[in-house]
Amino acid sequence: MGIFSGKRKISYLELCRDFYDRFVFADRIADGDPHQLFSESTLRLITDADASFSSVSVDEFAFNLLAMRLEVIGTAWSHKSKDIVALKISEFTKAYLEESDRQALWVVMSVFNQAVAESATYGADSNTRLGRSRITFINSMRTGLFDEWTQGGHDPEAAARVANRHGTEPMWKDGVVQGLLAITLTKQLRHDGSDEIWGRLASVAEGFYQGATDAIRDVKLTT
Repeated sequence: MGIFSGKRKISYLELCRDFYDRFVFADRIADGDPHQLFSESTLRLITDADASFSSVSVDEFAFNLLAMRLEVIGTAWSHKSKDIVALKISEFTKAYLEESDRQALWVVMSVFNQAVAESATYGADSNTRLGRSRITFINSMRTGLFDEWTQGGHDPEAAARVANRHGTEPMWKDGVVQGLLAITLTKQLRHDGSDEIWGRLASVAEGFYQGATDAIRDVKLTT
């Protein structure tokens, strides 16, 4: 590596606030709210694939899609950052949403965070020794991290979110997380879902993940 090829250092605080302000909660444009417009367009595309999705409320879809996006962003940054940075990002996200009177998003994010967490033991059979070993390892690792972080003064809710993402990066690469997030979203909407719907929602989740990783690809996040 050449002496000029190092990544530019940037504070997690600066990056998070800028990313949320400019991309996730962008100001209204002439045609309306960017996220709402994206949600309406996505809803139409999914309905084209499965007409039953037309029964979904666009506002409810937009809200849950936004909560899923925030969790995917947190997951991407947790996968690509050191634990201390991921913890700081999680704490900032909670505070950012509270300050902007969007606490409800933080609450619903937990539903999608649980889906991410479950991916780490997807396919592990508790009736087999190998399956039990995998489940025990993941649970013990996360409990240990959570205890360490909370004893160190970190916010328990924010710490739990980061701990739940541990062990999930390989499952993201395999497409498992995206599928579980898609199924979770349809459950939130009280819709039975279908392969066509889940496939398209999984692709949306993948797009959110790539956007988040691209934002930090050439920088080194600092605390």
